[in-house]
Amino acid sequence: MRHKKNRFLDILESYVTEYMPYAAGLSGNTIRSYKDTFRLLLAYLQEEKGIKPHKVAFAELDYDTLTGFMDWLEQTRKCSVSTRNQRLTILAAFAAYAQNRDFDAASVFMNSIQKPPPNAPNPSPGRSLRWKKSLSCSGFRIPPPTLGGGTK
Repeated sequence: MRHKKNRFLDILESYVTEYMPYAAGLSGNTIRSYKDTFRLLLAYLQEEKGIKPHKVAFAELDYDTLTGFMDWLEQTRKCSVSTRNQRLTILAAFAAYAQNRDFDAASVFMNSIQKPPPNAPNPSPGRSLRWKKSLSCSGFRIPPPTLGGGTK
């Protein structure tokens, strides 16, 4: 029996195996950190939402799901605010990449995690996740990838 292709997993695989090491030139340690974030996201979706990894679709990665994931990282996994923000930054970088490859599929996901400008007022509920402020968080941002691979 053949399985239907999963667009989310196809784009994620391309991101990790092609874009990150070659187009972005990221180190092995950085790639491992990114992979860990996606492993955690898939674990959260399976454990808390009952969505098996091969069934994950961009449509499920909406504001409520991603907010739940961020809360799960802090409350269940006991991650610090800076770690939570790092995971959110990784998801934002992937969302930009995914939106450049399949706009319709990734638009809900991308709209859920866009980073607001510094000192912006809180968005209306359901608009976009907020990076939490912390003394230990440097507020770094990874620039989104460009079409055609781009440069570092």
